[in-house]
Amino acid sequence: MGSYRDEKEADAFRARMIMMGFNVQIQKARVNNMDVNRVRIGPFDSEKELSESRAQLSGAKINSTIVR
Repeated sequence: MGSYRDEKEADAFRARMIMMGFNVQIQKARVNNMDVNRVRIGPFDSEKELSESRAQLSGAKINSTIVR
């Protein structure tokens, strides 16, 4: 869903996703010699659940990218 250098920003976005009903994880990574916090939702049990979730995010004006 997003990648944040600031851990507090990642936590705030994670909280927003939880309030929307999503299963959320924060994954720490090192990208271009910088530490980042990746906020991810899922996994989804079906393509239908994935599609419905993307529609919900779109309705909230949140862009999403599928990572398999």
